[in-house]
Amino acid sequence: MADQLGSDTHLEAPPIVHTRPELRLAVVSTPRSGNTWLRRLLVELYGLAERAAHDPVEVDWQGLPPRCVLQIHWHRTVSFVELLDRHRFQVVVLARHPLDVLLSILHFAPRDPSTSHWLNGENGNEFPIYGSMPCSSAFMEYATGRRAAALLSVSREWWAPRGVIQVRYESLVSTPHQEVGRLIHELGVRTNRSIAEALAATTMANLRQITQSGHHFWQGRPGLWRSLLPAREARQIAAAHPTVFSELNYSCTADADLSRDRADTNWIALVGPDLAQQLQAVTPLQQRVNGLEEQLHETQARLAASEQSLLEATANLDRTILPDDTQPKLGPLALRVAYFLHNFSARHPRSYRLLNQFLGLAASVHRRSNAFVRRTRQPFPSGRLQVSPAWSSWLAGWARMRRVHKPSSLRQEVQEERTARNWFGRSLAPSCNEQ
Repeated sequence: MADQLGSDTHLEAPPIVHTRPELRLAVVSTPRSGNTWLRRLLVELYGLAERAAHDPVEVDWQGLPPRCVLQIHWHRTVSFVELLDRHRFQVVVLARHPLDVLLSILHFAPRDPSTSHWLNGENGNEFPIYGSMPCSSAFMEYATGRRAAALLSVSREWWAPRGVIQVRYESLVSTPHQEVGRLIHELGVRTNRSIAEALAATTMANLRQITQSGHHFWQGRPGLWRSLLPAREARQIAAAHPTVFSELNYSCTADADLSRDRADTNWIALVGPDLAQQLQAVTPLQQRVNGLEEQLHETQARLAASEQSLLEATANLDRTILPDDTQPKLGPLALRVAYFLHNFSARHPRSYRLLNQFLGLAASVHRRSNAFVRRTRQPFPSGRLQVSPAWSSWLAGWARMRRVHKPSSLRQEVQEERTARNWFGRSLAPSCNEQ
């Protein structure tokens, strides 16, 4: 059996009658040692809520129910032991042959990238062995390296201390009723269901259905490593982890007649069906990716067209609101007057409306007079309204402030300019004819 580990995964057990108000169990072992199988067995036996986490900081310790089982892969540190004791957890540790564990990791890692979160990525991750064979140099380097040593050390660290309940994976597979009965006896708590009912509810088929992930539960056969690792490779890996083998009481009795070619053939036979299913799923996935790429290109084209339209609209708006050829060069005094009038309009809105109409009209006359002088090269004819140069500068400043700070009143400003243009044209027409 293999384990499924997610960040604070919640799977609640069906309501049943509890036999003890509080029961908290922590399954703390090396990954791929059968953790999820044992966790689900405890859930079925005692009706516990279940939690799983990669790191103790992911666990809501204060919000844990009084009856629960926690699954986690973590070193036996002083702080973690104190944390478990403070929340009254009984630790249960699983041991599995290290070579079976490493081969299970080799099969599992490419199908679940979350393995990089094991032990918070201590000493690396499983990326280098994606798609590797058991006898490949990549897997041998991984299996004899520091990353494998860190993962295998978890069960070793928790195996010997007093008060920890030990469960051996091989015994759980070969004699499940006896091993589960021994576990119940050591816990000293009466179960809610029989051992037979709990085992029937946690078959490999049921576990695949519960987790919705077939790759979490692969072969589940103890000693599978003997058909996948030749004697030379098996002994090389065992020599890299002598403490783990000795303290967990595992030996390395490899098949001396197994060749590398035969080992590779056995591996391909095991992973071949999974690979065929994955290849069958590639075609529809590729078609979906192609369709999404086409949609992305269409969306990008529409976005580019919208950006171009927005730029053109912005340019047109700038030319409408701030025409370059009509903007006067403002001096400090004109700007001060313009700012004063702007603030005055905010404090006195009614007076502002009257002043705004007058100044808009005067500013229009100012622009008309400049245009007349540039066109005829003659002084502006005296008529009903004359504007001094200083006052014209102030008016120009006010006109500019109205455009800069009041862009939302563009329609009103255009209407005012049209009114001023009509009035100014009628008043100026007789004088122009006289000229």
